Amino acid sequence: MQPEKGQPNYDPLYKVRPVINLVKDTYMNIYQPHQQISADEIMKKFKGRLSFKQYIPNKPNKWGIKIWSLCDSVSGYNLRWNIYTGKDEAAGREMALGSKVVLSLLRGLDDSGHQIFMDNYFSSPDLYSVLKDKGIGACGTVRANRKGLPKNISKAQLPLKQGDRPAFFSCNQLTCTTWQDTARVNCLSSMHGNGVVNKEVRSKKDPTGKRNVIKPALVNDYNQYMGGVDKFDQLSSYYCYPHKCQKWYQVVFNFARETALVNGFIAYKSTHPGENIDQLKFRQKVVDSLIPEAVRERAQAVANTVEERRAKRLQERHFPAEYADKKHRPECAVCSHRPGHRHQTYHYCEQCELPMCAIGCFKRFHTLFSYKVKYN
Repeated sequence: MQPEKGQPNYDPLYKVRPVINLVKDTYMNIYQPHQQISADEIMKKFKGRLSFKQYIPNKPNKWGIKIWSLCDSVSGYNLRWNIYTGKDEAAGREMALGSKVVLSLLRGLDDSGHQIFMDNYFSSPDLYSVLKDKGIGACGTVRANRKGLPKNISKAQLPLKQGDRPAFFSCNQLTCTTWQDTARVNCLSSMHGNGVVNKEVRSKKDPTGKRNVIKPALVNDYNQYMGGVDKFDQLSSYYCYPHKCQKWYQVVFNFARETALVNGFIAYKSTHPGENIDQLKFRQKVVDSLIPEAVRERAQAVANTVEERRAKRLQERHFPAEYADKKHRPECAVCSHRPGHRHQTYHYCEQCELPMCAIGCFKRFHTLFSYKVKYN
């Protein structure tokens, strides 16, 4: 279908979407995750013009593109991700956005026995009940004012202080707990009971430097398995593309590429447990496998030539000379590399056959590794 006159043609953009979805589903199909998985958001920095650009004040990157991600809690492998493009008016309001996101990320994992961990943005009794019917366990922090939670978990009706035992409630066959440590925490779970664990944590106020804490078991599991998305985000930040992106699709492309490299690294380590390899070496292997051998040999030959010229420039004997034609005054190879700082000279080096000023530049060129003049 051809667009009307004066209207933009968006067909190429929409043809890319099935390819991205295919890649994301491939991650889910080729890797067997651990039982524990986690769902969270990733903010990719972008401050340009974009209709679905998000602002989250408590994030390191406050402005950017929000990406929902489902990751393995143990390895950090990114199983599936979706870009948040704004409110979908056609979807209706029968379910909260957080619940829709989680169900979309878990598509195809029904009756898999997985346990998903999430924060209070996604958690709700209705979502946990749906996941329980699908054979997926759920655990996470929850906001006290969520619909369906007991009314007596609020601070006004249930005052707690640090050191008190946690309070447990039953909520539609779900376990809800309120616990006060350094801060008040409300948690919800469809796979835990009212069990507690004794934990020894550091404390500056205690003379021994440690104190014992009675902690709900579901909070302990949440702290252990919630960081899958953060682990993936950390791995993808080590060797990310450093330059500023002017277009939003460049940000998405770089994220997709980093996801492929990080997932490949995690999958490679899981299939080669005896090989001691870090992410940098893995990326070098990927680059070497993509570049033909002839191209690598040619690049190495050029690099060797550069080293030979540098050794010749810094070690051999050099003498200045003047051009025979006084009208021939080329730009100095040392101090004229920056626009606006043009400097012509009639001196040159006989051995290097490069023009350069006899005073200052000749000495810099033959004694310094980085010889070009720096300007403020």
